[in-house]
Amino acid sequence: MIPLQGWNDETLQLCRDIANSVLHQIQTRSIPIDLATPPGANPQATASHWPRITIVTPSFNQGQYIEKTIRSILDQGYPNLEYIIMDGGSTDQTVEVIRKYDAHIDHWVSAPDDGQSDAINKGLNLATGEIFNWINSDDWLEPGALFRVAQTWRENRGAAGWVGACQRVDPEGYQLNVVYPNSLGRSNLGQNWNGRQIYQPACFIDTALAKRFGVDVGLHYCMDQDLYFQMLEHAPFVSGQGIWASALIHPDAKTTADRDKLHREVIKLQHKRGFNEGAEVRESFCFQGGPPGFVIPDDIKNRLKGQLDPGLMEDMHVKGLRIAVISNFLPRHDVSAANHRLLSILHLLQQGGAEIEYYYFFATEQDKRYARDLGLPCHKLPASGEAAARIIGGTRPDVLWQSNLWTTQFLGLQLQTLLEVRKTAPQTSIIVDTMDFHSRKFMRRHLLSKQAEDLQTAREFLALERKTYPLADRILTVSEQEREAILTEIPDSAPVSVVPNIHSPVINITPMHDRRNIVFLGNYSVNHNADAARHFVSKILPHIVRRRSDIRLHLVGQDAQTALQDLRAPAVKLVGYVPDLAATMSRYRAFVCPMTYGSGLKGKIGMAASLGIPIITTSIGAEGFGFTDGVECFITDDHEEFALKTLQVYDDRITWYNFSLQGVLAVAERFSPRAISSTLKTLFENR
Repeated sequence: MIPLQGWNDETLQLCRDIANSVLHQIQTRSIPIDLATPPGANPQATASHWPRITIVTPSFNQGQYIEKTIRSILDQGYPNLEYIIMDGGSTDQTVEVIRKYDAHIDHWVSAPDDGQSDAINKGLNLATGEIFNWINSDDWLEPGALFRVAQTWRENRGAAGWVGACQRVDPEGYQLNVVYPNSLGRSNLGQNWNGRQIYQPACFIDTALAKRFGVDVGLHYCMDQDLYFQMLEHAPFVSGQGIWASALIHPDAKTTADRDKLHREVIKLQHKRGFNEGAEVRESFCFQGGPPGFVIPDDIKNRLKGQLDPGLMEDMHVKGLRIAVISNFLPRHDVSAANHRLLSILHLLQQGGAEIEYYYFFATEQDKRYARDLGLPCHKLPASGEAAARIIGGTRPDVLWQSNLWTTQFLGLQLQTLLEVRKTAPQTSIIVDTMDFHSRKFMRRHLLSKQAEDLQTAREFLALERKTYPLADRILTVSEQEREAILTEIPDSAPVSVVPNIHSPVINITPMHDRRNIVFLGNYSVNHNADAARHFVSKILPHIVRRRSDIRLHLVGQDAQTALQDLRAPAVKLVGYVPDLAATMSRYRAFVCPMTYGSGLKGKIGMAASLGIPIITTSIGAEGFGFTDGVECFITDDHEEFALKTLQVYDDRITWYNFSLQGVLAVAERFSPRAISSTLKTLFENR
């Protein structure tokens, strides 16, 4: 059962209307088509609740396909639909089919015209809806599509277009692939158009803006692109959820039969609209045997300028500041993202002039190496909060920084230390670097596992966090979502600041064609990583290998070979720990993060983005990054959609290079050492 708490009335109404529409289609499949009421009519959905949508079907001698198109539109059960058919004077059974639905079509005509573009223009001139699209007579809408269009429009009324996914189907009904909207910026569409960013049947546009430009009747193949280019100069396109339409790929379709003519027309259009570099790449590839190319979109190119400079801020105002850091272990930066973050922060503070002493409770066999990498004075503490506090308090630091609070036992030890430092060194400011809101993470796990022990751990963490956070001078966490959750659950907490993970963006990215397979990265002794790997192998990977048996999942990271032995299979390779993570990751074509619970920023996502590896993730995995589905990466919680989006990234070079660049750009702007230097400067100025 899906919990409905927090859903607004519009979302609930959308779910009801889609369900009623689908149910009606199921119930009416055996009912004669000449009904007195429109097929799919939904009595519970009122016209006033939904925006008016105008759909035009241009057709000519497509009688064998058009009935399915008509039914798919009328069967939507959408209450505020305007449907127009512009037939070019067909001589086959098209008119006979149209007449069967005459009572349910707002306007139709069958008379000679000047081709598809002319038919679309005539329908557009008649349109009275806020939203417009044309559905060709060999394409069709998927159930509930118009309700999803309307909901996306309602959430993004200032957009020029609202785009869903479109599946491509062969004449036998086999799904060839699904095109999920991505990289919808005008520059990318102009320079790199290949039909895998937008698929026209699933692209609904603003009627008034479309009427301003109209469809160029001189274009026979790329009239949609030309219209989109002009509209995108005024407002963006946004993507919506789900598959909205299907396109039949058959030998008689002009975009299939006349590929050379199509490319010639696109090249001419690209030059006309100023996308000369993309036109030259297409000319070389399609007609001169050149390699497939990718033109970096202008918006990405302009934002990247200057962002990849690794220089640090010099005015952090921490020179001479004495900081005592207390943690569980020495920073094991090659084991977890949390330790990589901590080590990066300490190095930034050290370069800013801070005097740092590092204290830790537990030793490992690798301590000599970790101490060398840390490069700071470090001291092992006795496993007693009181004793640790006496040692640290005796040094009278300006700041005590507590970190890596991953277990209730260690959080309790740190709480004891905090209380003692308050007594012995009251002048010391205390920063509790919680990173994640731990009780939230275990509560999310409990909601999936239903295990009493997870609920108990969540409650124990929350009790300790409620005691600890109000006693500190400052709480640090890694994302705004974590900050809001802490303040909601612990309103008397000390002020909470966000210091995210730190990653250095890579400029020289291994090309797509030199990469193979997909990868997930994690420390698999940690439950949420091991559970994510099992979730992917059982729920998502079968959808991938059924379509592409050559693709393998590689599980990289600590304890993969011991904790995940049950996942050994032909399509799965347990790689385990690797000493040079960046070099290893650069071999893979796609990064998957199928996490089903957790909290905070996922360091694995940040690392993949920094290395330019396109990402497919769940909403939990993407949490805190500010990523948008189809912009920096693909985001979905649906098993089959996750697989299909992975395949799109894996096979389509335009999607691949856009996500690769957008990931690097996001890291440079939000998570690079330079960006975090600014954050730390603000933190210590307000200490």
